[in-house]
Amino acid sequence: MNPQQHSIITERTASVYTLGTPSDKVKHLWLVLHGYAHAAHSFIKPFAPLVNEETFILAPEALSRFYWKGVQGGVGASWMTKKDRLNEIRDYCFYLDRVVGQFKAQLSNPDLRLHLLGFSQGTATAWRWAMNGAYPPDTAIFWVGQTPNEYSDPFVKQLNSTRLFHVHALQDEMIPVEMAEKQVGYLRKRFPHMEFLTFEGKHRLNQKILLEIQARLG
Repeated sequence: MNPQQHSIITERTASVYTLGTPSDKVKHLWLVLHGYAHAAHSFIKPFAPLVNEETFILAPEALSRFYWKGVQGGVGASWMTKKDRLNEIRDYCFYLDRVVGQFKAQLSNPDLRLHLLGFSQGTATAWRWAMNGAYPPDTAIFWVGQTPNEYSDPFVKQLNSTRLFHVHALQDEMIPVEMAEKQVGYLRKRFPHMEFLTFEGKHRLNQKILLEIQARLG
């Protein structure tokens, strides 16, 4: 007799880190999604130069934590694995909906704009939440990560009104040049309005590029 799998929805307690002060002055809400094995409290730190009275930043931590160098090492988090992937995608999209909804309720500015940034593994997470989430982003920034395959024409059209950025590191040790070039070519065809940025460096955030994007957003 083979075991039967059953899916049960359960409550989880998640950690969300913030920079800035929520108020009616905030015009720019950033939702930033970390990469594999990262911790949100560390990942959010490079975004500090972006913060002012009009900018508030949210960094939710992925729901699956693990020791990434044994029990004596640091604790990292992962957005998902390939096992039971559709449920994992559903779960983190619902989680991100809750995060944005809870903090957006504290920001009463009618001109509030939502900027989504996914880094590395968080890139695919950002794509999928933009596809399925309850709060369509005004801006989506995909940083040194892979693009998931599950696209549809309605989704492509849906993002026609979203400002899109793709950021790639020229010395990225995780994404070979050939793979990056192939991905850029694909994205240029599907999203002609996407803006492409590169920087000298490895698989990291880059404050100069972050500030450049912030300046472009106004």
